[in-house]
Amino acid sequence: MNLQEMQKLMEGGDGRALREAMTRPDFAAFMARGLKGLVIDSYTKAAAKVNFQELVVEDTSDGDFETYPTMGDPELPRRVLEGEEFKTLSPGSPDTVKVTNFKYGGVIELSSEATDDDQTPGKSLSKQASKLGGGHMRYKDKAFFSLITANPTIYDAGAAFALNHPGYTGGAARGDNDNIYTNVTMSANALATVMGLISKWEGADADQDLDVMVEAIVCPVTLQQTAYGLTRADLLPLAYAAGPLGPATTGGSVGMPSSWKNKIGVISSHRLDRASLTDWYVKTDFPGLLYQKRKGLEIMQEGLGTGQHFSHGLHRTRTEERFGGKWINWRGFVYIS
Repeated sequence: MNLQEMQKLMEGGDGRALREAMTRPDFAAFMARGLKGLVIDSYTKAAAKVNFQELVVEDTSDGDFETYPTMGDPELPRRVLEGEEFKTLSPGSPDTVKVTNFKYGGVIELSSEATDDDQTPGKSLSKQASKLGGGHMRYKDKAFFSLITANPTIYDAGAAFALNHPGYTGGAARGDNDNIYTNVTMSANALATVMGLISKWEGADADQDLDVMVEAIVCPVTLQQTAYGLTRADLLPLAYAAGPLGPATTGGSVGMPSSWKNKIGVISSHRLDRASLTDWYVKTDFPGLLYQKRKGLEIMQEGLGTGQHFSHGLHRTRTEERFGGKWINWRGFVYIS
């Protein structure tokens, strides 16, 4: 019996046939290659179903941690009159954010003989592999969306979403550095107001131009249709929204030509619905959430005749990957509720 035949038996859930196959030497080879293939396949399929990648900026790491400046741009040049001394420009924020890489993974194991109380060992093996492989990707999706909904304390000692963020840690509160807007529903007026808030943001130096632009609306699935209406429609309604399915209109289809059409994306997730059906966010082009990749998914098998295989007759496969995730700047998002 070759590897393909064994995998077919496993996927078909033929317990008795697989029970017999597990007694053959080829089964060990299947465990070494076939199971790894299932884990990788499920990891890849899960990647197509999650969308945390649209929330984050990515960087790679070759150490235990990396340190990032929260603002890297120096102050703009100043005019120098004839004979006048050149002014010293602010180099940007003195703040840095340390992003540590953590290890994630787990072990799946299967007895070398099917037990009497599990009549479908092939089906069980398939489920274990697909859940663990896909679980790595789903975990990252959950983790990064929770970094938004939890509104954690960040590098400047305040909440990620707040009024009057300082330009840098320990600096004075800035009245224009707001990334929270409350008591509104999703509407054209609300989105326009948020764009106005973003345009006034200041850097480490109050005179520093940031030129931050809106990239996408981030919303629960409940508000997905409304978000598409705001970002894809030819005409925008003139009034505030009456409910979750869109802004109310005045006099039927009265509206104005939209300058946002196909210029702003939409990122929606059921993970946001679990936190609130009405809260939504705007993602900007400023780096806000960092996904730091240290080591990709690795799959390792315990040696046959060693460890648990020797003492208990268990075939054990371990998955492992390392990455870090953290807020590196509050200017990456605005929270609207």
